[in-house]
Amino acid sequence: MFGAQMADPVAGVEQLAKLGVRRIMIPAFFFAGPGGLDRLSELGSKIIPAAKQASR
Repeated sequence: MFGAQMADPVAGVEQLAKLGVRRIMIPAFFFAGPGGLDRLSELGSKIIPAAKQASR
């Protein structure tokens, strides 16, 4: 995932799925620093359902 997709991660997952992408790597530096684990958890709670929906 790149910065454009990270601005709206759910839309980013859907966009990449339309392109046929089956696996997405999110660089760890997006979660560096204070609150990183909280941001990672929040992102996961948004992306996992979107990825499941997009893969159908």
